[in-house]
Amino acid sequence: ISVVAEHFHFSPNDILSSKRDKAIAIPRQIAMYLSSEYTNSTTSKIGEIFGRDHSTVIHNVGKIADNRTKDIQLDETIKVLINKINPDI
Repeated sequence: ISVVAEHFHFSPNDILSSKRDKAIAIPRQIAMYLSSEYTNSTTSKIGEIFGRDHSTVIHNVGKIADNRTKDIQLDETIKVLINKINPDI
């Protein structure tokens, strides 16, 4: 969460907030996606951390996964974030 927040120039609290504007919603979705793909956490646990229902996590993870195949800039951003989180991947 902190890596995504820093990358997008937000605080971790912003990422975890209930704000719905696109500028914060997309980084939040990316953070959920990375949490789902690169940790052993369940969608229920991720939802608990983000203050969301597990079904919201499932929706957001699917949305980012789908958009990665269509949006080169999003895919590159996620690759940069993955490298920041774990340079060995």
